[in-house]
Amino acid sequence: MALDAIFDRVRGRAITIPPMDGALRPNEALDEAPAVIAVAMPDNLCRAGDSILFSSGERVLALPAWGSPEPVPVAAYGSPVSAIAVSPGGRRAVGLDDGRVIVEGDGGNTRELAGSCPTAMAFADETTLLACHGSATHRPGDWAADLMERTASGSLWRVDLESGQQACLARHLAFPYGLLLDEAGRRVVVAESWRHRLVEIPLAGGTPRPILADLPAYPARLAPAADGGAWLALFAPRNRLIEMVLRERRYREDMLREIPREHWIAPASSSRCNAAGSRRWAFTSRGRPAAPTAWSPGSIASCAWRRASTAAPTGGGMG
Repeated sequence: MALDAIFDRVRGRAITIPPMDGALRPNEALDEAPAVIAVAMPDNLCRAGDSILFSSGERVLALPAWGSPEPVPVAAYGSPVSAIAVSPGGRRAVGLDDGRVIVEGDGGNTRELAGSCPTAMAFADETTLLACHGSATHRPGDWAADLMERTASGSLWRVDLESGQQACLARHLAFPYGLLLDEAGRRVVVAESWRHRLVEIPLAGGTPRPILADLPAYPARLAPAADGGAWLALFAPRNRLIEMVLRERRYREDMLREIPREHWIAPASSSRCNAAGSRRWAFTSRGRPAAPTAWSPGSIASCAWRRASTAAPTGGGMG
């Protein structure tokens, strides 16, 4: 890279990022896959029985497994949807950009939980909700500011939906953006975006233990894979320019104060390029291309925890 020598002279040390190589080699699988539907800002894919739920701005839509290919409106919330989870029994939890978490059950029963920044959720059972809050100071939509301010105020919470009791399982997480309960139901795997790693946290609470670290991109959503392990979304690649900016406190502070957000040197969460650039990839841990959806931005990787722990041993709210 032409800027390597300049960066090294300025900092006195190299800025290194793991390469997108091997199973992480870019490909065109998502670009070449046939589109299922065309819809604005699809996000938060979640399986709900025979349908797929997803968000589009302030709305939650359902894509039926058969019948009409058109999405069916489910609900609208008056604030952008930031996370969705559905229990095996059909209970639905929806996180919103304004900090609220709405839990909806059969018969129209609705419960509203106060929060700060819901970024990922999962049901441990019908009465227990696990929720990641990415930041104590920013909304989910303000993730770029959270990264540029170098905060680590995210948290993981366990909520008893019967009693309303909330327990914090972990604090000081660097924007937890993905959440997956393991098959045994004893630990939670969390994607910690700003530290470029996955960590596991006991369901009873405790210190996060890294299980996959130093990823070449920012990890985000997690979903179970049919053959074991999980799908991991990587929403934007790391690069040396952003890494350098993150090390320069005074420069970052001046940029945040004086430059419009759309011109910040920061990652892009969609295929639209900013100063740092962005692209889409799909890949699996076995090196085979895959396309789980035709409209997922970022990178998709398949992770088998047993394999990942031997190949790259390391170290992952309700407010």
